Amino acid sequence: MGNFNVGNWFESRANLNIKSFTVEGIDFELMALTEDLIDDIQLCDTYADMIDKAADFGLSYNRKRVYDDVELAKDINMLWEMPEVNVAELSPTVKAQVGSEVCEISGLTELIEDVLEKERAEDDRAAEARAHLSGDDLGDTSITLGQLESDATTYTTAA
Repeated sequence: MGNFNVGNWFESRANLNIKSFTVEGIDFELMALTEDLIDDIQLCDTYADMIDKAADFGLSYNRKRVYDDVELAKDINMLWEMPEVNVAELSPTVKAQVGSEVCEISGLTELIEDVLEKERAEDDRAAEARAHLSGDDLGDTSITLGQLESDATTYTTAA
């Protein structure tokens, strides 16, 4: 049997950063993400994916990560679909609030806010492009026949 270091064991336990969190009367035990799980979050393409994964990865019970238990991990999606947790009229959802809290205790708040800000900027640019293509952002396009004749005369005179 190898050497067991009690100090190292307590240090690793202290790094778990477990927090009780209540949303809409539902009590959760949340655990900060490990470096590997943080890497998985950073690979997500969207803010929503990051928050969803953080919520899944951060659930814990009795100081154990649910995601690390193969049998319990199968039930994570079922938890989020339960009527007690999946409150349709709630915005942000319970899962989103849990995911956001997990990101906060894991030190990922700045990262997810940056991703959200970039997504909003992209959405704004896309909306501007759609408005431009649909002609919604055009100025006054009513031109009289006299203005056209005047422009034609000016153009032919200049040439």
